[in-house]
Amino acid sequence: MHDEALVSLKGQIDQMSSGIKWLEENFGVRPNIGYQIDPFGHSSFTPLLYHHLDYKYAVVNRIDYRVKNAFAEEGKKLFLWKGQESHPDESYITTHMLAHTYSNDAEHLKRIDSMSSHAATTLADSVIAEMEAQSLMYPDSGHLLLLWGDDFRFKNAPSAFNPMDALLERLKKTNTRFDFKYCTLSEYFEAVSENLPKKEMAKYSDDFLPYISEIFDFWTGFYSTRPALKMFARDVESDIYSSEISHATLALNLLNSGKSLDKHRKEASKVIEQVKNEISVLNHHDAITGTCAAVAAKQYEKIYDDGKEELSLLVGELFSINKENVIKAKMDSHKYYLHKSLTQEPIYLTLFNPLAFERVESVNVEILGAENIRLQDSSSGKDIPFQKVSLGGESSSSSITFSVSVPALGVTTLVVTRKEKDTENTEVNIGVTANPKISNDRFEVVANDNGVEIRDLETDISLSQTFRTYYTSKRFCSGAYSFRTYPRLEFWISYGQGIGYGMPGLLFLWIVYTCVKFPKSKCPKIRFSSIPHILKNHQKEIVTGIFLSMLLGVIAFGVLRFFNFEYTEEIWYGYYFGIAMATCFFLTRKKFMFGVILLLLFPTFFVSHLALPDLHSYPLDHANVVPTTFVIHGKLQDELIQIWGDADSTNSSYVEQHVILKKTQNGEFPQDTIEMFEVVRTQPDTQLVSRFKYSGLGSPRLFTDNSFHLIEQYPYSFLETPPGNYHPVINQAVLKSGKGDHTKEVSWTTTQSLGVGNLPDSLEFMLARDLRRDDGKGLRTLVADQHLHTIPMTLSFDTSSDSTRREKLKFRKNNPLVLLQSKNEISASSSFKFSPKKFPNIYLQTMNVETIDNRSLTLLMRLHLMDPTSDQKEKFTFGPLFKDNFGLDRLQVTKILQTDLSGQTQKATLTEDTTVEIGPYQILTFLIELSHK
Repeated sequence: MHDEALVSLKGQIDQMSSGIKWLEENFGVRPNIGYQIDPFGHSSFTPLLYHHLDYKYAVVNRIDYRVKNAFAEEGKKLFLWKGQESHPDESYITTHMLAHTYSNDAEHLKRIDSMSSHAATTLADSVIAEMEAQSLMYPDSGHLLLLWGDDFRFKNAPSAFNPMDALLERLKKTNTRFDFKYCTLSEYFEAVSENLPKKEMAKYSDDFLPYISEIFDFWTGFYSTRPALKMFARDVESDIYSSEISHATLALNLLNSGKSLDKHRKEASKVIEQVKNEISVLNHHDAITGTCAAVAAKQYEKIYDDGKEELSLLVGELFSINKENVIKAKMDSHKYYLHKSLTQEPIYLTLFNPLAFERVESVNVEILGAENIRLQDSSSGKDIPFQKVSLGGESSSSSITFSVSVPALGVTTLVVTRKEKDTENTEVNIGVTANPKISNDRFEVVANDNGVEIRDLETDISLSQTFRTYYTSKRFCSGAYSFRTYPRLEFWISYGQGIGYGMPGLLFLWIVYTCVKFPKSKCPKIRFSSIPHILKNHQKEIVTGIFLSMLLGVIAFGVLRFFNFEYTEEIWYGYYFGIAMATCFFLTRKKFMFGVILLLLFPTFFVSHLALPDLHSYPLDHANVVPTTFVIHGKLQDELIQIWGDADSTNSSYVEQHVILKKTQNGEFPQDTIEMFEVVRTQPDTQLVSRFKYSGLGSPRLFTDNSFHLIEQYPYSFLETPPGNYHPVINQAVLKSGKGDHTKEVSWTTTQSLGVGNLPDSLEFMLARDLRRDDGKGLRTLVADQHLHTIPMTLSFDTSSDSTRREKLKFRKNNPLVLLQSKNEISASSSFKFSPKKFPNIYLQTMNVETIDNRSLTLLMRLHLMDPTSDQKEKFTFGPLFKDNFGLDRLQVTKILQTDLSGQTQKATLTEDTTVEIGPYQILTFLIELSHK
C-alpha cells in the first residue's frame, strides 16, 4: 500500500500500474478494489486515481477518529467518495470505512490462530455483540464486513482456519439474526450493491487528512520524519522519468534516421521496468513516511543507491554510440560533479531536457583542476559566459555556473577547454563581502541572526524566515508519527508547567495564610515526629495549597506565553532555591507544618521538571549560533550563503541555507524565482521547522497539492500551529490573495515532500526530525536520520495566478536536466534532431517504450493538462503531433489504443486523424505503434 500523503503523481501511478500488470501476467486477474487500510490518512487524489484505473470499490481505515465517529453515528460508513466537489461525478467510488481498525473489528479475533478450536467457540457472544454494534453503522447495507487476524498472522493455514471454522459453526447454531460465512471483498461489495443502490448512498467530497487516531495523537510528524528517505524516493523517481524519456526519444530519433538499434537499446525498457519495480517499495506507507525500523531504512537506502547507479549507467549507454566512449549520466537535482580533471583535452557536456517544453536553466558544475577555462556552445562555437568560484583544496577544483537553453526533448552540447592567453575573457568577476544584503532587479534579500528576509520589489509582498526547534513528547503522542504537542490543547501539560510558574504565588500565599490563620502567639509547635498527625489533620491546607499552586501556575503560564516568554532551564533552579529557602525559613521559625508541606510538595516539582523537557513544545528559538555571512556577486546569479551551527556537532540543530536569485531569459518564465537550499540536521529528540512570516498578501488562502492539483486548506487562528493543523506538501504550497486579474500569489515549490502549518500571517514548514526513543506505537526503534540533508525550495512571486507557469516550474524542479560528460562529442547528440516545435499545453507525464525492433516500436504515453484544474480543454491529433511537431518524417502511426491508466485495459481504438481532447482532471493513456513507411 503506497502512502497517500507524500507520494508524487508518477510514484502512485507507477506503483499501481506495476502491481496490476504483475497480477495480470502471473494470475490472469485484474483487481477492481482499492484496499488501503494502513496508510496514515487518505488523499483527495485517491478516488480520482481509482477512477482512472477502472476501480469500482475502496476500503479505507485510518481516518480522524472524530470523523469516523460522526460517520458511525449517522450510519454512513458505506458511502460514495470523490476527492473534491470539482472532480467529475464519474469519479465517485463506493467506499467502505472500517468500523474500528483492520485488527480489532472483533478484538478477540486478532489472535484466534493461537487458540484451540474449543477456546475459539467461547468468542461467539463477543462476535454477536460486535455485529449488533456494526449493524447501526451500516444500517441499510444488509451485509456486514468482519475482519479477523492482525499483522504478521496467517503464517499457518490450519492454525488460522481450524479455530475459525469451529467459531462459525457455533455462531450458526446459537444465533438467528446473522448468517456468517467466509467471503472475498468482491463478494461483499457485489452483495451490498444489490441491496443498496448507489443513488441511495451518502456522498462525501473531500480528503481524510490529517489523520488523528485519538485525542492529542496527531499523525502529522511523518510528513518530515527521516527526510533522506523522502529524497531517495523522489530523486530516483525523476531518474526513472529521465530514463524513460531519453530511451523513447533516442529510439524514435534513430529509427527515423534509418539507423539500427543495438541490443542494449532494445532491452533498455526491461532494465527500467525492473528498477521501477524494485524502487516502488520506497513509496510504501512505512518507507517514505520514515516510520519503518532502522534496519529497513538502511535497506531502502541500498535500493536507492543501486537503482540510481543502474539508471545512470543505462542513460549513459543509450547516448553512447561508441562502446569505448560509454559515459555515466548525471541526474542530480541541483548540482553536477565532474570527476575528471581538465587537461589539454576538452570536456564535452551534453545536457538533455526530458520535458516537452523548452527550458532555460542555471547549471552548476564542479570541475577538478580548472584554472583558466573557456565554455563554448559546441554547434555554434559561441562563448558562454559563466561564473567561477574556486573551491580550494589539493585538487584545485572550481565550481562554474552558467545559463543554458535546452530545447524540448532535445539536447544542447557545450565544450570546456583551457583558455588561451589572448582569448577574450568570458569569466564573470566575483567578489566576497560581509554585507548580508543582495538584490537584483526584482528581489531584495537580507540576512540577519533570525534568518532571511525577502522582498519583492514589484509588489508589496515580503517574507521573513526564521528557524525554530521543538522538542518531542514521549508520553502523550507518538514519536514516529506526531509532529509536536500544543500546550493550549493539553491541560495536563499546561498544569505541569503551571506548577513551576505558580511557585512564587504559592510561597506568597503560604506566608499570608500563616499570618492570618496562625497569629504569632498561637502558632503551633510541631515536630518532625508529627508528620502522620500533619497528614491526618491538615489535609485541607495541603489540598488547598496544591490547588492554588496549580491554578496560579496555569494563569501565570498563560500570561507569560501571551507575552512570548520563553521557557528556560534556569527557571527551575530558581524555584528549587526558593523552596529550599522557604523551607529553612519556616523550620527555623518553628512553623514546622508549613515547612513539612513544602518538603512534601518538593517531589511534585521535581517530577514535573523531569517530565517537562519531553512534554513542552518550547523553546521557540532559532538555531543559537550567530551566522557567518558572505555574498557572491555575478551577472548570472547572486548567491547568499548563511550557516548556523556546526555541521559536525550532534548537540545542536544545524542549518546551512543557500539563497539563489536568478532571472530567466527569453520570456519562457517571465517572473523571477528564488531558490533556497536548506541543509539541515537536528539534535536528538528535536524537530526543526522553518517559519515564513508574510505581509502584503492581506488574508490569503492556502493551497497545497495532492500530487495532481492544488486543493484549498483552511486557515487557523491560534498564535501557534497545532499539530493537527499541518497539511502534507508533495510539490507545492501556494498563498493566493486578491480578486480578478490582480491576484497576488507566492508559491513554495519543493522536490520532496514536507508538511506545512498555516497561521493568519505565516507558514511553518517541517524540515527534519531526529527521535532517539521508542515511539510507544509498536515501532520500538529510533527514528533518526544520520544524513546531512538538503531540502530544496523555490520561491516564486506573481501578480496574477498564472497556473501554467507555476506548474512548469514544478515539472522543471522535479525533472532536472540530464548531464553527460565525455572526452569526445557524443555522436548521438550531434545528430539529435528530436525536438517538438510546438507541443500543446499538455504535460507529457510519461513516454515509455513498450516494444521495439529495427523497424517499429510501441510507446506508452500518458498526458494531462499542465494545469489539471483548467477549464480550457486542449485538442490534438497524433499524426501531425509526431510528423510536424516532432519532425518524424520517415515514421508513421499505424495503431493507437486508448487504455486505462495502467495501460493494460483497452478502452478505444483511434487513428492518427482522430481528434483527442483533454479536459480538467483527466489523465489519458495511449499505446501508440509507429513504424517505417
